[in-house]
Amino acid sequence: AYKIFLASRPQANPSEVFFTIASARGYVRDQTIMAEQRVKGGGKGKTFVYRLMWRQPVEGGRRVSQHSLCLPFVFDNAAITPQLVGTGDEPLRLANQMSRAWIAFARSGNPNVEGLPAWPAFDLQRRATMIFDRESRVIDDPRGRGVAQAPSVGDPAFGANRPSDGRRAPEVDREPRGQAHLVVGEQRPG
Repeated sequence: AYKIFLASRPQANPSEVFFTIASARGYVRDQTIMAEQRVKGGGKGKTFVYRLMWRQPVEGGRRVSQHSLCLPFVFDNAAITPQLVGTGDEPLRLANQMSRAWIAFARSGNPNVEGLPAWPAFDLQRRATMIFDRESRVIDDPRGRGVAQAPSVGDPAFGANRPSDGRRAPEVDREPRGQAHLVVGEQRPG
């Protein structure tokens, strides 16, 4: 698995490759399956998918969106968590964007707010995903349609003894590693 993922991100250090593999199998794959199943289920609530792709300035910038980094942003606590997000305007701006989107979502089932690009609901064609970063943006299908069907890390398709049946690792080079999250909700009447 290491060689496959390193080939897709040759600039990555060994730690980043490891976390890319773990994220692809754990967060990204599971999040994609969950979003797809919610859409296929046809419930009345819409599904919105996001990923936090921000490289933290703390610890020399060695971390890319570790698990739970979204918490200071969605709860608008960036100003009191400099050990996690650093200081300055950038984390405060990201906290403002994310917290307002979460509040809007909690109130109406729709996370769209002024200052963010239009955030469409996830569907099986477009697979729109909000990427929260220095410049937040929406990307259609950022990991490729095959990620939910990708073999697990323990599968030989990820290792040196890859079978010749055409299976391959997820397309990890389309976007750098970051948290994969799913925002779901039911639209509340009134």
